[in-house]
Amino acid sequence: MKISRNRIVCVLLSVLMIFGLFVAVSAQDTTAANTTGFYVDGTTIRDANGNEFIMRGVNHAYAWYKKEIETAIKASAELGCNTVRIVVSDGQKYTKTTAEEIEMLTLMCMNYKVVPIFEVHDITGNNSTSKLNKTVNYWISLKDVLQKYEKYVIVNIANEWMGQWGNGSGWSIAYQTAIQNIRDAGIMNMIVVDAPGWGQDGGACGDYCKEVFDADVEKNTIFSIHMYGSAGGKQSTIKSNIDGVLDDGVPVIIGEFGYYHSDGDVDEEYIMEYCTEKNVGYIGWSWKGNGGGVEYLDIAVEWDGSVLSSDWGENLFNGENGIKATSEVCSIFTDGSTPEVSIPDAPESSEEESSVIDESTADSSVADTEDSSVPDDSSVSDSDSSTDSGSDDTQNDSTAGSVSTGGTSNSGSTGSSTSGSSTNTSTNKDVSTNTGASALAFVGLALAGVAVVVTKKTK
Repeated sequence: MKISRNRIVCVLLSVLMIFGLFVAVSAQDTTAANTTGFYVDGTTIRDANGNEFIMRGVNHAYAWYKKEIETAIKASAELGCNTVRIVVSDGQKYTKTTAEEIEMLTLMCMNYKVVPIFEVHDITGNNSTSKLNKTVNYWISLKDVLQKYEKYVIVNIANEWMGQWGNGSGWSIAYQTAIQNIRDAGIMNMIVVDAPGWGQDGGACGDYCKEVFDADVEKNTIFSIHMYGSAGGKQSTIKSNIDGVLDDGVPVIIGEFGYYHSDGDVDEEYIMEYCTEKNVGYIGWSWKGNGGGVEYLDIAVEWDGSVLSSDWGENLFNGENGIKATSEVCSIFTDGSTPEVSIPDAPESSEEESSVIDESTADSSVADTEDSSVPDDSSVSDSDSSTDSGSDDTQNDSTAGSVSTGGTSNSGSTGSSTSGSSTNTSTNKDVSTNTGASALAFVGLALAGVAVVVTKKTK
């Protein structure tokens, strides 16, 4: 049977176009293919079983209260938490948390069926890329334990790195490098990146989070906004901060929030309500141990959770959209795959570690700006000033001296940070959402075009 050349061309063209479309669809899949643990699926966080995981939890200050940690984790789990965000140290400011301690804490969390998110607290509010790089090197040094427990552990690179407001591009550039270095080391765990501006500059986070996400070859990075008076004081601000990240097609969590702070009242009920509506995780600050005038942020009155603070803890756990009403245990702990574990004894807190809670011993380096390599957009500002707290820091670095950083003044962690601009108006952001899929699709179409040309030449 004789087949015309035109028919052959049509068939070949169709095959190549289908191939091009297949490649495009495959390239657009942002699912983290190489992890055995938590992964990003659009704006959804999924566990190793592929089930959606919505975080509900509290922060625990392990770095300063080591001997109380098991009591605290057990109590928070029994009250309904499915996640605990744990303060650790890379040694730049506090006593370094060892790989053995990370493993011990992971096993402890596995035993009580909560997901651990580890965060380094040493460079809170810092603007130095060199110090951020040191924190990255700390995580790389933990490669073996992170790989071993990849199914269970999430890595929050640094708590509230970059105290500066209005410098989303500098924040983005620094974290792109940080994430690339972590991935190059072979660490595939889900990564959490805190927003700039002491975690509260949700506008900058929304503006630049997509380019940070795209820099992760594993496409397994999520973003965390901390909500106190600045980011969490008004319903409109809460909504816009959350939507600003989700609208970029990547996940966001509220890694810290309270009911009140030095920068103003917090609408914690709306935070929980809107997070529930949008399937966004939230983690309250903090279980117990806050000092230096921010004791009101204690969720529990007793370490064992037998008494919760009436104005904060009770609402967080027992409110209409609180933890008890909205939390579900992660499926990795209910499918029978998690082995029984033996938990090593937690090391006891030293006098040095305990005393650092007192603000009088705080290190003033929290506002360090020694590294000028962080690009500064803060000169693009409006005329209004806003006062923004360093939000959470149990260490209370309010005695730290204020350092000017390109129009932004950042004081210690529970002190105020006065920004010349709380709104990033920079116009140099690349808003392209291309991930290579369109390019690959074009290759398929181009190949089809080549086939047509070649066939025509044979006529």
